[in-house]
Amino acid sequence: MKRTMVILLVLTMVISIIQPISVFAENDKGLEKAIKTAKLKINISKEFTKFKYDVDTVEDQKVWNLCWSREDGKNGEVSISVDENGRIVNYDYYQYTNNKDNKLPKYNKEKAKEITEQFINKMDSSLLKQLKLEENDQMKMPVREYRFNYIRNIKDVPYYREGVHVEVNSQTGKVESFRRNWTDQCTFPNSKNIISMNEAQNAFKKELGLELVYKIKYEKERIKPYLVYKTKYEDDYSIDAFTGKKSRDNNLIFAGGAMAKSNAANEDYAQEVSLTPEEQKAVNEASNLISKEKAEIIARNNAILELDKTFVLEHANLNRQWPEKNRFEWSLSFSKKDDKGTYSYVSVRMDAVTEEIRSFYRSDGSKEKEEVKFDKEESQKEVEKFLQSFASDKFKQTIEVKEPEYYISNKEEKPSYYYFKYRRKVNDIPVEDNYIGVRFNAVSGKIQSFDMKWFNTSFEAKENVISLDRIYEKMFAEVGLELNYKEKYTDEKQDKDMKLVYSIKENRPVLFDANKGILLNYNGEPFKEEKQMSYTDIKGHKDEEKINVLSMYGVRFEEDEFKPAENMKQKDFLLLLVQTLNYYYDGNVDEMYDYLMREEIVKESEKSPETVLSKEEGVKFIIRALNYGEVASIQGIYKYPFKDIESASKDLIGHITIANGIGIIDAENGVFSPKDQLTRADGAVMIYNYLQK
Repeated sequence: MKRTMVILLVLTMVISIIQPISVFAENDKGLEKAIKTAKLKINISKEFTKFKYDVDTVEDQKVWNLCWSREDGKNGEVSISVDENGRIVNYDYYQYTNNKDNKLPKYNKEKAKEITEQFINKMDSSLLKQLKLEENDQMKMPVREYRFNYIRNIKDVPYYREGVHVEVNSQTGKVESFRRNWTDQCTFPNSKNIISMNEAQNAFKKELGLELVYKIKYEKERIKPYLVYKTKYEDDYSIDAFTGKKSRDNNLIFAGGAMAKSNAANEDYAQEVSLTPEEQKAVNEASNLISKEKAEIIARNNAILELDKTFVLEHANLNRQWPEKNRFEWSLSFSKKDDKGTYSYVSVRMDAVTEEIRSFYRSDGSKEKEEVKFDKEESQKEVEKFLQSFASDKFKQTIEVKEPEYYISNKEEKPSYYYFKYRRKVNDIPVEDNYIGVRFNAVSGKIQSFDMKWFNTSFEAKENVISLDRIYEKMFAEVGLELNYKEKYTDEKQDKDMKLVYSIKENRPVLFDANKGILLNYNGEPFKEEKQMSYTDIKGHKDEEKINVLSMYGVRFEEDEFKPAENMKQKDFLLLLVQTLNYYYDGNVDEMYDYLMREEIVKESEKSPETVLSKEEGVKFIIRALNYGEVASIQGIYKYPFKDIESASKDLIGHITIANGIGIIDAENGVFSPKDQLTRADGAVMIYNYLQK
């Protein structure tokens, strides 16, 4: 989360200033000052003669948004935002280039960092001494730009919500983006007299802590629960660095979407896949699913839904539920319109086999300014009375979740509804993402919504579980706490007085396998820290530099040894090649081949993972990756560049000729030896040359 927060906040600023405010006159002196500031700090090409601007107020301060582009409308634009204090807070440079994304960078990371810091100094010479670069060794092809996050530091204590973000084009070395997120009015407490790290760790165990839960992962087309230790409060709380007590954090998620916190492995599992009429007919014929007509009757006969004859069935869909692929649900939508033109609607989901209603929602029938008749305690009694009759068996297997009441904006005003959540427990252990949630209307006294997520699967017993004390030792050693500044929590607006806290370092997940004690990622697999790795067996090899360059940009094997003299297997060559194509390889060879076959780089008949590759076969796959395969297959039009044409496969002469012409391969003494086995070193060089084209 830290890695995106700086970008997220500045994106929020950008989003908040895109609407111009017309009350400012064009001859406002602030505009002239902003233009002069921008042109003094940043060179605006003479080609960019078209100018437009708007202005907004961000936290009581004017921000001028300036934009230069070409009159002819061709690609190219510079956007700069300048605040009324003459500080550049945002800069973007865009110009279309036809460079292929998978080309090796012309500028390395160290040079890009040097360019970045020169640019920051030019924007504001006081900034760098207040910043700390957040190290990130992850570089994966294609590397179009380098991204540098600098975190605001106050006497060596980080404040992750603010800082500077810069992007440098890897081919041109030009800064293409600059984001400065900074608040001058913040008050940061001194770190004198804070509790020690050891005291903070003890406070974490007492005030926050870890808990044993079942998580769910998808494995071999089945859902599989597994036992883990995880944090109880996620990132909503930290430890006050002075008192050692639990402290609520202001972790508001700002608008911006693209950079908002997300975690695919933790997303809601209630995803639906709608079936076409033909698919639905086939499913109905081949199974014991209830019909749409029966599903409607079940819904109308349920008293809690109050579906009288005036309600019309608008939609009915049969959906396959993910990740339980073998479970189907009916989704029904009803609506009605009264004499005054007011619409009411009810939606229902039910299991298509067991007929169990899994969720429903009814539109709010209460009117404005109606009296709130139920307080929280009375509302909860009504909810639990409902659950004891509506879902009694499952309700008995739950425990209430005490969640913060985010929805209360005015403490003097009674809320018009309450939401209660009950988490499933198996073997006295909570199950993540399995729960019952109910929304109660405190005005009408009715259940407004019901939602149940409950997997039909078996759970492993609580056996051979590592002790919590041992997991705490591993957590503090492998993840750890750190001292940092956070915003004080407030119901209405951000408090500018910061607080000093100890919180979990966020560069790693806090998920430990309860049986093995190893750190896991959010997919339930062993966590692997992505960092720059070096091979141990290529020192002094003639191709050492090229192999290392590939490794630097994520085109590498996971092993510590490269084994340059060994013959290259087909799967190993393709593994290096696929890492240049913006494909995430997770160790699944079959999925890698599926991708390469979809991209028409490998034909199904050619799949032979363990076969040693020949030189001409390596060339064939690279030429296809370049999308030249169809042209290269035309026979009779290519002049073979080497002396051993009789050794080459006729259908690969074009591939070899093109590869030589663009510098991917060469020959020794005019001989290519296309049928010779490809060594791992020669295969790496071939891919290196392909990325240099």
